[in-house]
Amino acid sequence: MAPAIPCTPEILPRPSATSTKAAVAGYPSPDAGASGPQGSVRPFTPIADSRVWTPATWAGRQHEFVSTLTPDDVSELAAATAAFTAAAEAAGGLSAALVGLTAADFPLPRLGPKLAALADAQLRPGGAGGRGFQLLRGLPMGEWSEVAALVAYLGVATHMGFNFSPQRKNGAMVHHIKALNGAGKLYAESTQSAAMGFHTDAQGDALGLLCLRQAAEGGESSLVSAAAVHNEMLARGRSDLVRLMAAPGIWCRNKDRYQHTRKGEEPWWSMPVFDYTGGVFAAHYCPTNHYTEAFELYGGPGGLGEMSPAQAEAIALFEEIANSAKFRLKFTMQAGDMLFVDNTAVLHARSPFKDDPAAPRHLVRLWLLDATLGRPGAWARPLPAHLAYPRAYTAAEGYDPDTAAPGLMRPDPATFFVPLRAE
Repeated sequence: MAPAIPCTPEILPRPSATSTKAAVAGYPSPDAGASGPQGSVRPFTPIADSRVWTPATWAGRQHEFVSTLTPDDVSELAAATAAFTAAAEAAGGLSAALVGLTAADFPLPRLGPKLAALADAQLRPGGAGGRGFQLLRGLPMGEWSEVAALVAYLGVATHMGFNFSPQRKNGAMVHHIKALNGAGKLYAESTQSAAMGFHTDAQGDALGLLCLRQAAEGGESSLVSAAAVHNEMLARGRSDLVRLMAAPGIWCRNKDRYQHTRKGEEPWWSMPVFDYTGGVFAAHYCPTNHYTEAFELYGGPGGLGEMSPAQAEAIALFEEIANSAKFRLKFTMQAGDMLFVDNTAVLHARSPFKDDPAAPRHLVRLWLLDATLGRPGAWARPLPAHLAYPRAYTAAEGYDPDTAAPGLMRPDPATFFVPLRAE
């Protein structure tokens, strides 16, 4: 992995617990005209950028966001997977070797440059014409083992220019998504068969999902452009709610889901829904139960207070727009599909599903860190405090969680592992 990028988040002010008006005090009024593209977005204006889309944008053009692997692509992936797996197992274990996987460890001389160009164009905010998501289709699950598909998937992600983020306190770098329906641990919405509403994931510049097996029934995926929802809120005359959703200190996640909180540190993580730092629009939206959980746990004097009626109204309008047929793009992932999504521009959701007990639905999730940030010649993306986490994690002797890098995820890198199968 590349060395970690040093980053120090600014301290964000929090409004009073009794009023959300303070959260937007001093914010400029919305400008009359649209602004954009990314890099020149003005706060609280309609955004003019390729990441503003609706399902109508893709009518008759679905082939543009689905890239099918050719037989040569599959052969090259198979060879790289077999070679890496054999070397890793001879050296002491596949799981440990995958933690620090780089593109150099997984040579794809023909496919690799195509993957890098695809990610630059579609998954990074500076990509001209980028939509913020891409589906790769064609891993032959009828012929490959699930472990081989997992290795190939991680190899593909490295050639797209991404490192891997830990996803759990125990250091797991991938998350196997299977329905446990009550048998799993707390905070595992993804391991239930019920519907999951629109959200971005907790940490990562991009999200990866590999479909190993489809559900017997249901499990339809949906995407929505956060900028399109933002623009529609403005079009409906609710600039007040747009400004509220950009306010610091009142949109929070419970840190305990992801890390052990430092002594003297607030146990919540401020993550505004909308952000415009450096002229780059970024969105971060939790399922509504995450917001209410933070208020329930940390409300009261000296804490977060209570969720205001204005916040509840903002959530309701956001959800209404995102879930409407005009804005919600629906599709079904097939076995062998790899979906990659800009985690700061596009929200994802899933419909309820039913499993075949003999062959349950199984996806594998990656939280992906942009390894190109800070490199000479790369698009310089300014980072707000809630996105100022490391873009690589490196093990260090004498690891101390109280002085570790910022961000939601802060486990000891020495504990990192890649679970090859669902637990």
